[in-house]
Amino acid sequence: MPFVSALRNAAPAVASLSQNSEEYWFLEDVFQRILHGDIEDAYDAVELLEENIDEYLEDGEDFPEAAAFAFAEEPEEYTEALAEALWAAAYTTAQAWDEETTDTDRFVEAIGALEELGIDAGIFTDFADVEPREGQRGAVVLWVNAWENFDNDDAVPVMLSLAERGDATMDEVEADAIGAFSEAGLAAERTEHRGFIVVPMRWRHHVSSWEDAGGHEV
Repeated sequence: MPFVSALRNAAPAVASLSQNSEEYWFLEDVFQRILHGDIEDAYDAVELLEENIDEYLEDGEDFPEAAAFAFAEEPEEYTEALAEALWAAAYTTAQAWDEETTDTDRFVEAIGALEELGIDAGIFTDFADVEPREGQRGAVVLWVNAWENFDNDDAVPVMLSLAERGDATMDEVEADAIGAFSEAGLAAERTEHRGFIVVPMRWRHHVSSWEDAGGHEV
Protein backbone atom coordinates (compact mmCIF):
# COMPACT_ATOMS: atom_id res chain seq x y z
CA MET A 1 0.00 0.00 0.00
CA PRO A 2 1.54 3.34 -1.07
CA PHE A 3 0.68 5.10 2.18
CA VAL A 4 2.44 2.68 4.55
CA SER A 5 5.85 4.32 4.21
CA ALA A 6 4.30 7.73 4.91
CA LEU A 7 2.77 6.34 8.10
CA ARG A 8 6.13 4.91 9.17
CA ASN A 9 7.73 8.34 8.82
CA ALA A 10 5.07 10.07 10.91
CA ALA A 11 4.86 10.58 14.68
CA PRO A 12 4.96 7.33 16.72
CA ALA A 13 1.21 7.20 17.42
CA VAL A 14 0.50 7.49 13.69
CA ALA A 15 3.38 5.20 12.74
CA SER A 16 1.90 2.45 14.90
CA LEU A 17 -0.84 2.02 12.27
CA SER A 18 1.74 1.01 9.66
CA GLN A 19 1.85 -2.42 11.29
CA ASN A 20 -1.07 -4.50 10.03
CA SER A 21 -2.35 -1.43 8.18
CA GLU A 22 -4.71 -3.57 6.09
CA GLU A 23 -6.79 -4.15 9.23
CA TYR A 24 -7.67 -0.45 9.41
CA TRP A 25 -10.01 -0.17 6.42
CA PHE A 26 -10.38 3.59 6.74
CA LEU A 27 -6.72 4.20 5.82
CA GLU A 28 -7.09 2.82 2.28
CA ASP A 29 -10.51 4.45 1.95
CA VAL A 30 -9.34 7.98 2.78
CA PHE A 31 -6.10 7.59 0.80
CA GLN A 32 -8.05 6.60 -2.33
CA ARG A 33 -10.56 9.42 -1.85
CA ILE A 34 -7.69 11.94 -1.74
CA LEU A 35 -5.83 10.35 -4.66
CA HIS A 36 -8.90 10.36 -6.91
CA GLY A 37 -10.19 13.80 -5.92
CA ASP A 38 -13.27 12.82 -3.93
CA ILE A 39 -11.64 14.72 -1.04
CA GLU A 40 -9.89 17.97 -1.98
CA ASP A 41 -10.03 19.82 1.33
CA ALA A 42 -7.63 18.78 4.09
CA TYR A 43 -10.18 19.12 6.85
CA ASP A 44 -12.71 16.97 5.05
CA ALA A 45 -10.09 14.22 5.38
CA VAL A 46 -9.61 15.02 9.07
CA GLU A 47 -13.34 14.96 9.74
CA LEU A 48 -13.90 11.69 7.89
CA LEU A 49 -10.98 9.99 9.64
CA GLU A 50 -12.26 11.05 13.04
CA GLU A 51 -15.70 9.63 12.24
CA ASN A 52 -14.18 6.41 10.91
CA ILE A 53 -11.93 5.86 13.92
CA ASP A 54 -14.85 6.49 16.28
CA GLU A 55 -16.86 3.88 14.39
CA TYR A 56 -13.95 1.44 14.38
CA LEU A 57 -13.44 1.72 18.13
CA GLU A 58 -17.16 1.54 18.89
CA ASP A 59 -17.21 -1.79 17.06
CA GLY A 60 -14.72 -3.09 19.61
CA GLU A 61 -11.87 -3.53 17.14
CA ASP A 62 -8.26 -3.60 18.33
CA PHE A 63 -6.20 -0.45 17.93
CA PRO A 64 -2.48 0.02 18.73
CA GLU A 65 -2.05 1.27 22.28
CA ALA A 66 -0.15 4.40 21.23
CA ALA A 67 -2.78 5.28 18.64
CA ALA A 68 -5.69 4.61 20.99
CA PHE A 69 -4.15 6.79 23.70
CA ALA A 70 -3.35 9.67 21.33
CA PHE A 71 -6.83 9.57 19.80
CA ALA A 72 -8.50 9.52 23.23
CA GLU A 73 -6.43 12.48 24.45
CA GLU A 74 -6.54 14.71 21.36
CA PRO A 75 -8.79 13.23 18.66
CA GLU A 76 -8.61 16.16 16.25
CA GLU A 77 -4.85 16.58 16.62
CA TYR A 78 -4.31 12.86 16.09
CA THR A 79 -6.57 12.59 13.05
CA GLU A 80 -4.99 15.70 11.56
CA ALA A 81 -1.55 14.10 11.80
CA LEU A 82 -2.91 10.91 10.27
CA ALA A 83 -4.65 12.82 7.48
CA GLU A 84 -1.45 14.70 6.70
CA ALA A 85 0.46 11.42 6.33
CA LEU A 86 -2.17 9.94 4.00
CA TRP A 87 -2.32 13.18 2.04
CA ALA A 88 1.46 13.20 1.62
CA ALA A 89 1.30 9.67 0.22
CA ALA A 90 -1.42 10.61 -2.29
CA TYR A 91 0.44 13.77 -3.29
CA THR A 92 3.66 11.83 -3.83
CA THR A 93 1.84 9.20 -5.90
CA ALA A 94 0.24 11.88 -8.09
CA GLN A 95 3.59 13.54 -8.78
CA ALA A 96 4.18 10.74 -11.30
CA TRP A 97 1.74 12.48 -13.68
CA ASP A 98 2.12 16.06 -12.46
CA GLU A 99 3.32 17.35 -15.84
CA GLU A 100 0.83 15.32 -17.90
CA THR A 101 -2.47 16.33 -19.42
CA THR A 102 -4.47 13.43 -18.02
CA ASP A 103 -7.86 11.92 -18.77
CA THR A 104 -9.04 13.67 -15.62
CA ASP A 105 -8.00 17.01 -17.15
CA ARG A 106 -9.86 16.08 -20.33
CA PHE A 107 -12.91 15.18 -18.27
CA VAL A 108 -12.84 18.59 -16.55
CA GLU A 109 -12.46 20.29 -19.94
CA ALA A 110 -15.52 18.45 -21.27
CA ILE A 111 -17.55 19.34 -18.18
CA GLY A 112 -16.70 23.00 -18.70
CA ALA A 113 -17.82 22.81 -22.33
CA LEU A 114 -21.10 21.18 -21.31
CA GLU A 115 -21.80 23.87 -18.75
CA GLU A 116 -21.45 26.47 -21.51
CA LEU A 117 -24.18 24.53 -23.33
CA GLY A 118 -26.44 24.69 -20.29
CA ILE A 119 -25.71 21.16 -19.10
CA ASP A 120 -24.51 21.38 -15.50
CA ALA A 121 -22.38 18.77 -13.77
CA GLY A 122 -22.30 17.07 -10.42
CA ILE A 123 -19.02 15.37 -9.53
CA PHE A 124 -19.03 12.58 -6.92
CA THR A 125 -22.62 13.39 -6.03
CA ASP A 126 -26.17 12.83 -7.32
CA PHE A 127 -28.79 14.77 -9.26
CA ALA A 128 -30.17 16.40 -6.11
CA ASP A 129 -27.00 18.51 -5.91
CA VAL A 130 -27.34 19.80 -9.47
CA GLU A 131 -29.85 22.53 -8.78
CA PRO A 132 -32.17 23.71 -11.57
CA ARG A 133 -31.49 27.19 -12.92
CA GLU A 134 -32.76 29.44 -15.66
CA GLY A 135 -31.47 28.35 -19.04
CA GLN A 136 -30.44 24.92 -17.87
CA ARG A 137 -30.86 22.24 -20.54
CA GLY A 138 -29.66 19.18 -18.68
CA ALA A 139 -27.41 17.64 -16.07
CA VAL A 140 -24.58 15.11 -16.05
CA VAL A 141 -23.55 13.27 -12.90
CA LEU A 142 -20.47 11.30 -11.93
CA TRP A 143 -21.88 9.32 -9.04
CA VAL A 144 -20.78 9.67 -5.44
CA ASN A 145 -18.93 6.35 -5.26
CA ALA A 146 -17.52 6.31 -8.81
CA TRP A 147 -13.98 6.82 -7.50
CA GLU A 148 -14.03 3.30 -6.04
CA ASN A 149 -13.58 1.86 -9.54
CA PHE A 150 -10.93 4.27 -10.83
CA ASP A 151 -7.48 3.08 -11.87
CA ASN A 152 -4.38 5.24 -12.27
CA ASP A 153 -2.68 2.76 -14.60
CA ASP A 154 -5.39 1.41 -16.88
CA ALA A 155 -8.44 2.94 -18.53
CA VAL A 156 -11.70 1.73 -17.03
CA PRO A 157 -15.25 2.42 -18.26
CA VAL A 158 -16.76 5.24 -16.20
CA MET A 159 -20.55 5.50 -16.22
CA LEU A 160 -22.13 8.95 -16.32
CA SER A 161 -25.83 9.64 -15.82
CA LEU A 162 -27.68 12.29 -17.82
CA ALA A 163 -30.94 14.15 -17.32
CA GLU A 164 -32.86 16.46 -19.60
CA ARG A 165 -34.14 19.74 -18.19
CA GLY A 166 -36.02 22.67 -19.64
CA ASP A 167 -36.97 22.18 -23.27
CA ALA A 168 -34.06 19.88 -24.15
CA THR A 169 -34.63 16.25 -25.05
CA MET A 170 -32.56 13.34 -23.80
CA ASP A 171 -31.31 12.74 -27.34
CA GLU A 172 -30.00 16.31 -27.44
CA VAL A 173 -28.34 16.04 -24.03
CA GLU A 174 -26.72 12.72 -24.96
CA ALA A 175 -25.47 14.12 -28.26
CA ASP A 176 -24.01 17.21 -26.58
CA ALA A 177 -22.35 15.10 -23.89
CA ILE A 178 -20.76 12.69 -26.35
CA GLY A 179 -19.64 15.61 -28.49
CA ALA A 180 -18.04 17.45 -25.57
CA PHE A 181 -16.14 14.41 -24.33
CA SER A 182 -15.04 13.50 -27.84
CA GLU A 183 -13.85 17.06 -28.46
CA ALA A 184 -11.80 16.84 -25.24
CA GLY A 185 -10.17 13.62 -26.44
CA LEU A 186 -12.29 11.03 -24.63
CA ALA A 187 -14.20 8.28 -26.44
CA ALA A 188 -17.67 8.60 -24.92
CA GLU A 189 -20.28 6.06 -25.99
CA ARG A 190 -24.01 5.56 -25.52
CA THR A 191 -25.14 2.51 -23.60
CA GLU A 192 -28.18 0.30 -24.09
CA HIS A 193 -29.82 2.24 -21.26
CA ARG A 194 -31.22 5.65 -22.15
CA GLY A 195 -29.70 8.49 -20.13
CA PHE A 196 -26.34 6.83 -19.52
CA ILE A 197 -23.04 7.14 -21.34
CA VAL A 198 -19.71 5.43 -20.74
CA VAL A 199 -16.37 7.22 -20.90
CA PRO A 200 -13.23 5.03 -20.68
CA MET A 201 -10.68 6.91 -18.57
CA ARG A 202 -7.39 6.36 -16.85
CA TRP A 203 -8.20 8.60 -13.91
CA ARG A 204 -5.20 10.66 -12.82
CA HIS A 205 -6.20 13.49 -10.54
CA HIS A 206 -3.69 16.23 -9.74
CA VAL A 207 -3.48 16.18 -5.94
CA SER A 208 -2.79 19.52 -4.25
CA SER A 209 -0.21 19.72 -1.50
CA TRP A 210 -1.43 19.45 2.09
CA GLU A 211 -0.86 23.18 2.59
CA ASP A 212 -2.65 24.18 -0.61
CA ALA A 213 -5.57 21.97 0.44
CA GLY A 214 -5.99 24.02 3.60
CA GLY A 215 -3.99 21.92 6.04
CA HIS A 216 -1.16 23.09 8.23
CA GLU A 217 1.87 21.22 9.47
CA VAL A 218 1.14 19.16 12.59
